[in-house]
Amino acid sequence: MRGLPDPAHRARILQDSVALIEQVRRARFTQLLELLRVCTGSKPAIRLIVNDREAGSVERAARRLGLTFRPTRVRMVETYRDGLGNLYTHRAPWSTGGPFSVFVGPEGHIEHLAEEESSRCSDQVLGRGLGLPQCCIEAQVRRRGGQSWIAPWFERARPGFRYSAWSNALVTPLSGWNPAGEYDPCRPGCRGTAIRAREGLRVAKAFGLTGLVKAWRDNCCRPIVSVEGALLFLPMTPRPEAGRIPLRSTLVRGSPPLDFSKALREGTDLRVDLRAVTIERTGEPLLTAMSRLVRFRPVGPR
Repeated sequence: MRGLPDPAHRARILQDSVALIEQVRRARFTQLLELLRVCTGSKPAIRLIVNDREAGSVERAARRLGLTFRPTRVRMVETYRDGLGNLYTHRAPWSTGGPFSVFVGPEGHIEHLAEEESSRCSDQVLGRGLGLPQCCIEAQVRRRGGQSWIAPWFERARPGFRYSAWSNALVTPLSGWNPAGEYDPCRPGCRGTAIRAREGLRVAKAFGLTGLVKAWRDNCCRPIVSVEGALLFLPMTPRPEAGRIPLRSTLVRGSPPLDFSKALREGTDLRVDLRAVTIERTGEPLLTAMSRLVRFRPVGPR
């Protein structure tokens, strides 16, 4: 299937796609949009992590969508989950039990992906088969060993530069989904991520998911500060580093250390520059820590 179908057919695809995603405990809105993109031909395949009980229901739902279902022959064991909820896994023998990966996509395309993950597990092959940007695939290869993508992402940010919000890969903790899809991006300003975000938003609009679109637009331009194992999502001001920012207007995600958490609880304001953040209480500094600030440009009419 290529392109967007007629409205009646579109409603049936959305209903069947929601039914499939609801079978998977670990799936979220991002996976729903990825599945809709597979159905409309703008993404080659989707990978889901399921358990034994879920697999049969997912396979039947995939068939209703005219898609093929292929399970892998290895289990996926949770290695750790970072402060933003990103899950990192490693492969284990089938006899271990537990969740495993399945691929859903057009017939003739996904069979080799299931075999690849079951045997060699090449990031290059899997990434290309899932339609990920080549630059992001290469960055993932360089990070082998379980390192989170978030710190390297901030390290590649240019101080003082404003990136297009289309490439904001950290909007998920606020909006609940990311139109680009679920993968580890290489850097702010990634062109491949921006292209996929535009396509994801186009598909979301076409299927009438206006709530998802609004949640993304409401949050995609918020400046983000990375500091002490946490992300601080600042209010959308032209230059957040130009003055005090009330803590009550700042959203915190992650797992900062105790002293930083204590200062956040007791503070009233933030002072931010390109390299450091200071938590203040009525003008008196409580704690200063090295940080990185990434800002974004609007993406068009709201």
